[in-house]
Amino acid sequence: MAVLQFAFGSDSKNPHLPHNHELDQVVYTGTHDNDTIVGWWQILPEEEKETVMEYLKITNGSEISWKLIEAALSSVARTSIIPMQDVLGLDNSARMNTPATQVLYLFHIL
Repeated sequence: MAVLQFAFGSDSKNPHLPHNHELDQVVYTGTHDNDTIVGWWQILPEEEKETVMEYLKITNGSEISWKLIEAALSSVARTSIIPMQDVLGLDNSARMNTPATQVLYLFHIL
């Protein structure tokens, strides 16, 4: 399992970075326990944003959801899972779950 939101906070050997993915692995932009990509981006420190933009070869974060989705789908991993909140470019108001809380989140697509 690789989660792209965990990929950019360390060195190039980080197993969550796309160039370290493996064929028999599932890659996620984020999971039900993570912020949405937009929410993650909004709170990410500037230094880490710069690392992400350099790695993804982008000049700003305006399309960060689609760039991480593209990275997941371009991975050598055979399976990618993309939360609908990321496809829709939603912020943390659409987050599915906050671990260790009793809050139950519902997300509906009508």
